[in-house]
Amino acid sequence: MLNTLRTWTNNAVLLPPGISASLAEQIQRLFLQYTAAETLVEEGRGRLVPLIPETPARHLPAVPGLGVMERMRTSAFRRGGAAAYLAGLGSPSRFHRAAEVWAFVGFDPIADGSGDKPERVGHLSKHGDPAARDTLYQMGFRVAQNYAPISITFLDAFDRGKSEVEATIHAAHRVNRMCFHLMQHDEPFENQSTPTLEGEKACRCGH
Repeated sequence: MLNTLRTWTNNAVLLPPGISASLAEQIQRLFLQYTAAETLVEEGRGRLVPLIPETPARHLPAVPGLGVMERMRTSAFRRGGAAAYLAGLGSPSRFHRAAEVWAFVGFDPIADGSGDKPERVGHLSKHGDPAARDTLYQMGFRVAQNYAPISITFLDAFDRGKSEVEATIHAAHRVNRMCFHLMQHDEPFENQSTPTLEGEKACRCGH
């Protein structure tokens, strides 16, 4: 890897100093704009958290891993996964099925070919909002850590040869279906974990 990086550096075509300085200044300015926007988004989610009980997402904080006090390095979860999920959807009534949410954030596979039934390539389209896509990924990661039924989904995918990222996306797919169902039907979360599932999770995780 170091040899590859050294080769790239040696073969790089450097821009004239005047142009490089101008581009560096522009990058710094864009980065400041990005951090300012991120701060505004974070503040908006923070204001949304106290309102969650009055929204269609009222039942989501009961899902292990999505509570208001759950914190992660990713800013989307600093204020609670339920608020981040609701913010990504906007108005849940825009969607009729969880699959539409999945496609909206860009987790749907790329379709190749033409006709009524195009073939699916398998790569993610990533056509949606990156922040909403990251939120769903983090939801899959966090709930898989805290809720045995989703943990088993992750472990099954991992045991089939999926990478950790791919297995997390599998978990996120199931979490999205679960959360959208709770919102669409205004249905309280029912913990379906059992001592058997908890034991299986502990055994397969090597605890």
